[in-house]
Amino acid sequence: MLSIPKRVLLALVVVLSLVSALLSWAIQDPAREQVRAAFFGYLGDLRQGQGASAARRILPEDLFHLKQGALEKAGGEPEFRSRLQDFLGVRDAAELTAVPKERFFEFLMLRTQEQHPHVKDVLSEGKVEGTGVNRTGNEAEMSASFALSVPEGRRSFSMRLHFTKVDDVWFLRL
Repeated sequence: MLSIPKRVLLALVVVLSLVSALLSWAIQDPAREQVRAAFFGYLGDLRQGQGASAARRILPEDLFHLKQGALEKAGGEPEFRSRLQDFLGVRDAAELTAVPKERFFEFLMLRTQEQHPHVKDVLSEGKVEGTGVNRTGNEAEMSASFALSVPEGRRSFSMRLHFTKVDDVWFLRL
């Protein structure tokens, strides 16, 4: 059997560790950190109840489609239309269509949190335990895991998000 001195093995481990650290540093993708920053900005806006600011972090054309969907639903569901009009402070359809698309996001986010209280709990109180970003060009998929302490113990949740970069800004896709 071949015997290698311990000093040589130790030196080899140190060299491999340094090479690994250098490679990790060299191939680090700054855009991943930009995507994470966009996510934490969005999450921070939601946690502070700043729906309009959170909406500005969403791709504008996605907000447009969200508004169109809400208007269609309002046209067919009187209860939804009534709640939407009350939230937005408008009386008729003409006023409703003139409301900025960001306000529709605020209404739908509030409605989602009312219908699914655990979503509100996770977004407001959940601790982000980890994130992962896979980026290809101007598109990025992100996962975020949350831990939430509840009376029954600890619960874990995960969220998957898609981001698109437009004019050097990362926008959340709906």
